Amino acid sequence: MNTLRTIVAVARRELAKIAADRWTLIAVTIAPLVAGVVLALIYTNSVVLDIPTVVVDRDHTAASRAFARALDAHESLRVIRTVESEEEGEAAIRSGEASCVVVLPPDFERNVKRGDRSALLCFLNGSNMVLSNYALKAVSTTITTATAGIAIDKMEKTGTPASHALESYGPIAINPQYLFNPGQNYGNFFLPGILAALLQQVVAIGAALTWARESHSGGFSELLGITRNVWVITAGKLMVYVAIGLAWALFFFGGLFPLFGVPYTGSLLAGLITVVLMLTGMTLLAMMISSFLEHRETAMQVTFIVSSPAFLLSGYTFPQMAMTGVARWTGMLIPLTPFLTAWRRVVLYNGGVADILGEIAMLAASIILYGGIMVFVMRKRIVATFSVERKSQI
Repeated sequence: MNTLRTIVAVARRELAKIAADRWTLIAVTIAPLVAGVVLALIYTNSVVLDIPTVVVDRDHTAASRAFARALDAHESLRVIRTVESEEEGEAAIRSGEASCVVVLPPDFERNVKRGDRSALLCFLNGSNMVLSNYALKAVSTTITTATAGIAIDKMEKTGTPASHALESYGPIAINPQYLFNPGQNYGNFFLPGILAALLQQVVAIGAALTWARESHSGGFSELLGITRNVWVITAGKLMVYVAIGLAWALFFFGGLFPLFGVPYTGSLLAGLITVVLMLTGMTLLAMMISSFLEHRETAMQVTFIVSSPAFLLSGYTFPQMAMTGVARWTGMLIPLTPFLTAWRRVVLYNGGVADILGEIAMLAASIILYGGIMVFVMRKRIVATFSVERKSQI
């Protein structure tokens, strides 16, 4: 019971220190609120709409004009104009006016009516993979639907029954089946990961700021006046930042998810376990980094440098299997990486605790690693503090 009271005393002191420091208070309250809402608003539409598209019509027939209208009718495309040459289309992409150019050859209508499945040229702005993927998907869907309609209509006009026309026009079709995110909704994919990355930034920067201050402004001696038990001091500080992180997790995942239509399909218990473990690991990582640095500003900068690329290194957007060995192992050292792997399974795969045992083990290992280093550094600092006190008394 005495240990619990001491932990609570350390936690209450930590809260008071946060409240007394304007920048730390902003870092754990106002900043995540603004950033969370702004990031969520980015994905309000969930899908990409009205990608500016240019059509190069070299056929000038009823079929080519009908196809241009069909492209414009697709929700992901918006035909801004029709031009005469491929050079004009490429120039539109270079200038930023368009992201997609569809080239209709001179014999477009004739080839379609003959059932000739020659390739259709399409220029895409590959500098933005989201736009290019959506545009390619939209063009592919439209060309399959529109040309089939034209060819079948031609067959029917020549006396071919509708059923035979459908059988005669039988190009190889792709029937993709998307699992876990059937609508290919980018909001469902990105938003959970980005909000989780923001969550780890909140606790990492907050913990780095306060621990650096404790270590190098006399606050550590004040802590030792409460208790000299390293584990109790660590537990008291963790209690504060895990609580702050959980509050923001409730807002992000319990508030912004339903507000922006992001589903949560899995186990609440699994989600809670992974969030708590990630928050604990990131807090200890930030405190460990701060322990080795002499200045508060440096500690915050180093923590920010370490935690900022965590989302990219996690493999959430770019697969870890395609990364170099150094990048892959660096990512595995950051608690956000196993967390996001588990988080995706819970949020989108309808996963439970049994589905993320490997990631839970990795998070636990990071806690033991960073916690062990943290305790070792704190004990050395305690010894140094007592040595200075004894010398001053002599």
